[in-house]
Amino acid sequence: MMTPASRSSTSLCHRTVPWCCLIAILFAVRVNLTQGTDSALLRDCAERYADGLDQIRAGLGAQIRFHPLTVSASSRRDIVLGAGSGRTGTLSLAQILARLGLLTLHWTELLHESFPPTGMSSLDAVSWTLPLVRMLGGEVYWASTSSLPYRGAAMCQAQLRLFNFTSLPRYIDALTDTPVAELFLDLLLSFPAAKVILTTRPAGDWAASRLQEPTARNVFLPIQEPCGLTFQSTFGNFNASYLARMFELNNAFVRCVVPPSQLLEIDFFDMSSGSIS
Repeated sequence: MMTPASRSSTSLCHRTVPWCCLIAILFAVRVNLTQGTDSALLRDCAERYADGLDQIRAGLGAQIRFHPLTVSASSRRDIVLGAGSGRTGTLSLAQILARLGLLTLHWTELLHESFPPTGMSSLDAVSWTLPLVRMLGGEVYWASTSSLPYRGAAMCQAQLRLFNFTSLPRYIDALTDTPVAELFLDLLLSFPAAKVILTTRPAGDWAASRLQEPTARNVFLPIQEPCGLTFQSTFGNFNASYLARMFELNNAFVRCVVPPSQLLEIDFFDMSSGSIS
């Protein structure tokens, strides 16, 4: 993964927001791959997360409760994962990462401080994003979906277990926005050396903002592996209070499973916050 040069990142910190300084510090942290997330701790985190979801609605936590906590392939690539849900400043994060020299995939858009040196375009990168969004039952409006129909929750689970997340194009250094938050566990298992940036905001404010898209087909409930659970398909089933609680539980799960040396949490909506765990 490209890393920001000390000189350029320092000057950028003086010119723009202080978050880039924290992000640059996170890049400098060397990940101890022998540490990782202990399997027993990972299972405990998943169980507690599932219990919380089941308190919202019975069975809502089944997807995470029965997750095997394994993936089809793993890689030691040192990428950056933006674990925050949409509407938490994921685009702002992507823009900062791009200014720091990281080729960043935000939803279906490639961002870089200049034209991507690889010459790759969003049409290339979406070949990785689109299948995952369609597996979950969502849509990318401008892309053809005729060959990738949603086939139900059981098939969604089976496809996710077989999907090779490490097939992410080598030229991409960072991932933000959908489907990163929704598939964060799978991505962390696939890239155990990843630096993780969790963008957050007050849960009630987040829910109110998200509900401005009450029937969106490419917006999912803020939980892990929300197979078939788009805002459109669940319209009217979950109020703002439920959505806020799901959001809180998902953020707590990220904090639980990511080793502290790999995690940076940022609230762009409270400029006094921002800390490396």
